[in-house]
Amino acid sequence: MSRLFNYNNLYRALLIVPTGLLVGASVVQYRSAEEKIDQLKKINHLIAIEEQHQQHHLTVIEDAKTRQNDIEKIAKLLGYMREVLPNNMDIEQAQLPNQQFGTSLPVTEKHWILMKNGLPSSSNLWFYDQFIVSHDLERKIPSWVIQRIDGFSTYNPSDADKLSDRKSSYFTGNHPFVDGLMRADNKDYLGSGWSRGHLVPASDMARYPQQSMNQTFLLNSNIVPQNMQNNGNFWYRLECYCKSTLPKQFDGVTVVSGPLFKPNLIEQIEIDPNAKPSRFPKKTQRKYIKHEVIGENNVAVPTHLFKVIMVERKDMPEVMVGAFVIPNEPIGPDAVLTDYEVPVETLERETGLKFFTRLQQKTLNLCEYTDCKMMTERDLDIWNIPRRIGWSKNKRELDRVIEDAKSKNIDIETTNIIKAYNDKIKELDQQQQQQQTISSPTSTPSTQS
Repeated sequence: MSRLFNYNNLYRALLIVPTGLLVGASVVQYRSAEEKIDQLKKINHLIAIEEQHQQHHLTVIEDAKTRQNDIEKIAKLLGYMREVLPNNMDIEQAQLPNQQFGTSLPVTEKHWILMKNGLPSSSNLWFYDQFIVSHDLERKIPSWVIQRIDGFSTYNPSDADKLSDRKSSYFTGNHPFVDGLMRADNKDYLGSGWSRGHLVPASDMARYPQQSMNQTFLLNSNIVPQNMQNNGNFWYRLECYCKSTLPKQFDGVTVVSGPLFKPNLIEQIEIDPNAKPSRFPKKTQRKYIKHEVIGENNVAVPTHLFKVIMVERKDMPEVMVGAFVIPNEPIGPDAVLTDYEVPVETLERETGLKFFTRLQQKTLNLCEYTDCKMMTERDLDIWNIPRRIGWSKNKRELDRVIEDAKSKNIDIETTNIIKAYNDKIKELDQQQQQQQTISSPTSTPSTQS
């Protein structure tokens, strides 16, 4: 309650005093009343100032308490971050952008775009230039990776400058922010019969700097043991569907890829006919997940691989989503993508992941509104000729590629094949000239004694 004296009430009281009394009062008494009112006004003013000072003091105290609480919360958060960040990395180091081996915190606009609709999980996250990964440190492979492919409405892939070259990238397990005890190694794959399969395709990074390409070759972050025939055929055609077919129709394609371990061994249980009846149904079989591990580091070989694809277009209020589970084994030429389509909820149950949980738009089934049609094996053979030409290490291998194309009745006079062939001939000629320069003896001028 305020301590201010209400001099207005006093003034009103004086006004209603009988007139005769006022007339009979002395001038001194009247002035004395006015002075008292003035004094009360001054006192009230001083009291108001004091109360303002006290309120300010209380506000300062409350602000100090709030700041102290904030400091304590930040200290706890920093303690949590020290536990989350690997190898005792500090916050400043974690926020450094454009690191060769990525960062543990989102630092680029691409990261926020990929996170906008929700990540599949929040454990062991690592942020690379063009994709985000969750490491499975026990299995020495990624749990999942997420990337975004821009629609061709934003750029023309045939005109886009190639800023990186696959030939300059190398598979490696030497990741400074993955504990040495939990790293995969190239030796694990050597002689195993399994290929080093990319989850984010290396070729998707061609229009980005070389560092982005190199990051797709990190074993723990983007590589899984994959069946060789599957890797070079069905899975590759699925990758082409994501990066070449869908961007023609949509403004953005977001892809989540990862390994899957499904029950693949069922053991029947013999039922004793003489057993006493039970109120609960008896189990008739046992299910197991059997999978290989390779190398000294026991890198896990998944039984299946998955892709979840989300596409969006500016003129369409809905988004389309499709989920696919691909066996990690050879797949025949007659198989089509829809043979391996599964409900998103089924994949979530099998992986323990959640896909695009923050989506605000209505979702439609991708294969119901598009044909989900990949290139055929014949298309793949034609597509691969320029790639195989580029991989040729000498003239003999180059001639073998051309002869193979002719045997399959592939037209080698197309623009892409002619350009790839001429570029390779030029490259091989330059290599030969360099070798001749190195091997030729250098003449030294004679000196007279």
